[in-house]
Amino acid sequence: WKARTILSNVERVMAIELLAAAQGLDFIQQRSSLPVERVRTILRAKVPTLNEDRSMSEEIETVARMISSGVFVGAVEGECRFEHA
Repeated sequence: WKARTILSNVERVMAIELLAAAQGLDFIQQRSSLPVERVRTILRAKVPTLNEDRSMSEEIETVARMISSGVFVGAVEGECRFEHA
């Protein structure tokens, strides 16, 4: 039970970090590396750019579920080296 709670919290923190990173790239209108752009494209298909203040709780949960499902890793694993334990 405790490990699941920790994992769930980590997924939410990572979701917030992804949303903040995508927002920052959108704000400065700059492109990044191919893997980052793939992740941003997938993210933005589900969560639009934040143009005004609003609650982000639903978007955070959506992105956390995407993280949990592995959709982002699947999109970039051919471009990045992952060490498997």
